[in-house]
Amino acid sequence: LASYNHKTNDIILMSIPRDLHVEIDPGSQWYKRINSVYSTYEQKGEGKGLERLREVVTEVTGHEIQYHAMIGYKGFVELIDTLGGIEVNVENSFTDYAYPDGIGYKTVSFQEGPQVMDGETALEYSRSRHSMQNNEGTDFARARRQQNVLTAATDKVISSSLLNPQSLMNLFNVVQNNVKISEFTLNDIEAGITELKKFNENGETYSFVLDPSAGAGQLLTSQNVVNTGAYAIGPIDGLGTYEDIHKYINHVWQDPKLYEENPTIRIYNTGLGYNETREKYLELTKKLPYLKIYYTGTLYNDKEGTISYINSTKGFAHSLKSINRYINPTSTEQPEYITTRLNGEDITILFGKEIVSNGDSTVTE
Repeated sequence: LASYNHKTNDIILMSIPRDLHVEIDPGSQWYKRINSVYSTYEQKGEGKGLERLREVVTEVTGHEIQYHAMIGYKGFVELIDTLGGIEVNVENSFTDYAYPDGIGYKTVSFQEGPQVMDGETALEYSRSRHSMQNNEGTDFARARRQQNVLTAATDKVISSSLLNPQSLMNLFNVVQNNVKISEFTLNDIEAGITELKKFNENGETYSFVLDPSAGAGQLLTSQNVVNTGAYAIGPIDGLGTYEDIHKYINHVWQDPKLYEENPTIRIYNTGLGYNETREKYLELTKKLPYLKIYYTGTLYNDKEGTISYINSTKGFAHSLKSINRYINPTSTEQPEYITTRLNGEDITILFGKEIVSNGDSTVTE
């Protein structure tokens, strides 16, 4: 699911794993993998597969879908080749010794770093899911790679001479026999080009996968979803219950960079008081739900002020800024009395005794 924010010009990609179990027929209580929805309904009539799939994705995410497209492997390869290839930043090196090639299996391998891929290479990168290296052998890792390819293809389109209505129509014509797409007009294309230009100027792409780790593990589970013993994913609150997923996606929409950075945050009492600090923790989890926020107890009893700082070499500057809007720290620097990385969290928050300004004097409470 790709969503465009007209206010920020950002694109948010939300991938749904094929093992998510959804209700196939409305009201039937018949739950199967979401990747079976299309084939089940297409047997009832041409076009019904995508129609029902759109309904299901809307049920899961809470977002109405305006346009859809479905492309086969052949069309995917042809599309990327028509673009002249795409540049993809491979996040992790991996080798897959069991990539299906139509008659058996072959080995495909990718090295970390940016590289230009033609259509066939991009397809292999997008489909591979049997590697034993760097956690790349899962459907969730594959979904993230597919998002990388989509982002790279979008970047190629908006940075080239293809960004005009006629060229885009030519691009669609190249793969028209391999793509099923919702109806659109020339006006739709022109409007899309306008938004793509805005995106190219100051927009960002943020990627998420609805796997069991999403939303700090509070949304989905792979435990005891079905009684067949097969691997399955479903909402923690029960099959067909998507309220928390809708809330999570709405929070992602409000601050996608925070939820993409997904920091681990630990809160410590350093003087405010154990119970008082716990209240601060509970307040923050209500304002910023579905993040990995933990209350770790008392570290000191005699320190002053509220301090928040980055406790990692991986960045998280935006996350710290977002969090600070709710806690109003007196300092964002690691204090001298903290000499270790504590529990290795990404962001540390210390609640000490409150400092109250009283005219020209400062009083510690």
